[in-house]
Amino acid sequence: MRKLLRSLLFAVCFLASTFSASAEDWQRDNLVIMMDCSGSMGGEKLEKAKNALKEILAHVPSNTDIGLVSFGANSGWNYPLGPRKNSQLMQAIDGLASGGDTPLGAYMKMGADRLLEQKKKQMGYGTFRLLVITDGEAQNPQLVDLYAPEIMRKGITLDVIGVFMAEQHTLSRVSHSYREAQDTQSLQKAITEVLAEIGQSPQAAVTHEAFLEIGGLPDEMVPAIITALTNVPEGPIAGQLLGRSSDMKLVSNQTAAPPPTSSWGYFLKNFGFFVIIAVVVLFQIIKNLKR
Repeated sequence: MRKLLRSLLFAVCFLASTFSASAEDWQRDNLVIMMDCSGSMGGEKLEKAKNALKEILAHVPSNTDIGLVSFGANSGWNYPLGPRKNSQLMQAIDGLASGGDTPLGAYMKMGADRLLEQKKKQMGYGTFRLLVITDGEAQNPQLVDLYAPEIMRKGITLDVIGVFMAEQHTLSRVSHSYREAQDTQSLQKAITEVLAEIGQSPQAAVTHEAFLEIGGLPDEMVPAIITALTNVPEGPIAGQLLGRSSDMKLVSNQTAAPPPTSSWGYFLKNFGFFVIIAVVVLFQIIKNLKR
């Protein structure tokens, strides 16, 4: 009996430690920076924005995954969302070049969809922010109006910085935060304020300590736990594309990130129900043995 009890206790401790170890990966903060590099953003404007980004991003916490997407001369993902590698990230920022229109809505969808992919991979845990840095209104305002509310509804924090603009951007009315930047100092300040909020999103679904409590919860709480585990975030940003054909092509040609095949999040998504049931059963057996 004592041998069985030791084995059961070992199993519970192992499961608890596994949940604890995986919590850091689950609760990673994610930031996608969307840089307006259209023709109007060229010259000194873009250089100031690039310098401000490089200065501030060097101090972002190491557990923050960063992505950089731009529209302009080199449109698309300049730095795919993932762990920060300073040399590659700084090189990506240096490579930003201006040119073209301002397809703001289509690229907001691109950045938001990638964050939603990551949110699904992390089972909703952690924080997810889309930071838009722009100096002008979109050529496709109908897409901005269509996507912005849904981006926020799906748990992505939408921050906007209006760079050297004469008046507030339309997104100031449909974003979590809007800041104006009329010079290098105010731009650096605005970026710093946004990055300082990383990890403080009210959308964070669970804390690290919650994982540590799973092994000791009574069975009457199991349904709530299972509901939380199986409440996977919704899919990509939806809505009919109302913009130009080039915008439709841009969005339809996005490459989705491959589903995780070996991560703990993938394992728990498929087998989390059985893990929780096993822990609760072990808890009840141990409680009965102690009587």
